[in-house]
Parts: sequence; structure tokens; C-alpha cells
Amino acid sequence: EMDKMMQCSKAEDWNEVFQISHKMKTTLSYIGNTEMIELNKQIEHDARHRENISTLPERVSNLCAMSLPVVEELGQAF
Repeated sequence: EMDKMMQCSKAEDWNEVFQISHKMKTTLSYIGNTEMIELNKQIEHDARHRENISTLPERVSNLCAMSLPVVEELGQAF
């Protein structure tokens, strides 16, 4: 989903960014990373309401970068 959200943000498909971000809320809550949860909330809100669009691609990129070590750690746990 992160890769898809990156592609959608580059294509300025804010509706799809909103949809993906919304779907990720449960997963991020389960992971419990507060920083990622808050960033995702901002992305979801701004994509939905078309606010702060100029910084959305950078924030999506930051969220994706933050997810890499988390995914790796989860993979090692299982």
C-alpha cells in the first residue's frame, strides 16, 4: 500500500491517497508507532480536504521511509 500511495501522490491523485491512508489507520494503530499514526492522520485529512497539497508528496515519502524499518522488524518477529 505504501508504494501505491507514493505513486498516487506523485500523480496528484488525492482521492486515492485519502483512500489508502484511511485503510492504513487500523494497521498503524496495531503497530503502535505514534509518529506514523499522526503523520498518516495529517495525510488523510489533507488529501481528503485538498489542503496543504504542496507538501503532501513529501509527507507521503516520509511515511513510506518510516515504514521500512517497521516492516523489516515485523518480518523478523515472524
